[in-house]
Amino acid sequence: MNTRIPLILACAAASAIANANEALDILEGRVEPVDMTDITQDETNPFEPAWPSWQTSTFDPLWAKAVLFDDPENPLVQQLAITGFFDTHVFNGNKAMLRDQDGNETSTNDLKWDRETSRARLGARMRAFGSTDINTMLEWYSVGSEIGSGATTTSPDGDVFFLDELSAATELTENTSVTYGKFRPGFSAEFRQDIAASPYPGRSLLAEFITPDPTLGLKVNYRSGDMEYGYGWFVSDSDEWVPDIEKDGLFSFSVAQHLKPTAGSKSKTTVYADYIHNFDASRPGGFDKSTGGFSNRIINGQLSELLADLDFVVDDARIDNPALRHLASVGFHSENEQWSVIGDLMIAKGDLDIGGITLAPSRWIVPGLLKATGRYNLVVIDQDPTITMHTLFLGLNAHLYRDRLLLMTGYEKWIVEQSEGEAKAEADFWHTGVRASF
Repeated sequence: MNTRIPLILACAAASAIANANEALDILEGRVEPVDMTDITQDETNPFEPAWPSWQTSTFDPLWAKAVLFDDPENPLVQQLAITGFFDTHVFNGNKAMLRDQDGNETSTNDLKWDRETSRARLGARMRAFGSTDINTMLEWYSVGSEIGSGATTTSPDGDVFFLDELSAATELTENTSVTYGKFRPGFSAEFRQDIAASPYPGRSLLAEFITPDPTLGLKVNYRSGDMEYGYGWFVSDSDEWVPDIEKDGLFSFSVAQHLKPTAGSKSKTTVYADYIHNFDASRPGGFDKSTGGFSNRIINGQLSELLADLDFVVDDARIDNPALRHLASVGFHSENEQWSVIGDLMIAKGDLDIGGITLAPSRWIVPGLLKATGRYNLVVIDQDPTITMHTLFLGLNAHLYRDRLLLMTGYEKWIVEQSEGEAKAEADFWHTGVRASF
């Protein structure tokens, strides 16, 4: 048995006894306070809708129980809260190879695809010594799928339990803080929004492919006026408990600018730019949610599985576990009372080049009750041959309690093509699920 696991569980349990940020931020928080960029972006949210009175009167007292302690005058621990998240989704649809690599039409090769994913988090947040936020999060993730074509049926599945975060952020001065422990390097506008606050059932394919997993690191954050900067060093390994510190590591740099609204404007916009350099050419390990295991990679190995699921086999295409040396992202997040939109342009270069864009708007149909969502994602894998992937998602969320209890449904379309139209595959399916967080 790995002797590190009891140690980590003991640390997590100790941290869970004492935890919190701002109590109201925890209950209605938008992002996890991993670094100053994330904290300051949503310290206050002037664009919350007028939640229906039946929601607040029914559920506010229940959700408030997550805050175990709140005493700003206490010299040791000022605030303590338990945090949690549960999400389960079912995907039903069809996928087919419309044209193979030789140009042969194979549109009759329809495959029925049933997939179910569930994840649960339990953790704690603590505000201590008046200047330090401690965060702990354990996560369980399970995925099962069934693919049938005629008499052939496969049922891959995975199940894993791991430490997602064990970190602390300490304010050194009014404008400077340092974050340390196990956490995710800040990268992309999409991943700055915690999954519990995201209106989508999951991350975009592009972000999942290239965004590094949580790992050990240290990041210095500095704020000057409307500008925020972050400099970090991280271990380039992503073990489920304690990453290997003997790797060469990752260097990260991020900058964010909060644009001042024009006179009379009721919206706010933040622009981000991130860069990560990977010094480790050994393709460090990380968590592959498609299999529920840990594989030797810096990006998710689910790309290969996805193409295999679509019967999309590219001759001599080296797409398994590529090491990426340079990762860059430019993005923005803009919102007002009615709508919100996130955009990202991401590029990763190394054993192969991956790039693409994400545009994800959402809008209230009935403020406080129904929200329409959409997301377009383009992924280009620049190799020989080039693979291009388009995904389009349209969804509707019913908010049963603020942003903390949702019923979610939506339709998604995937199109995967090989360069010069030599091969093409498609998939379409419905998402249906429920999400709760506190």
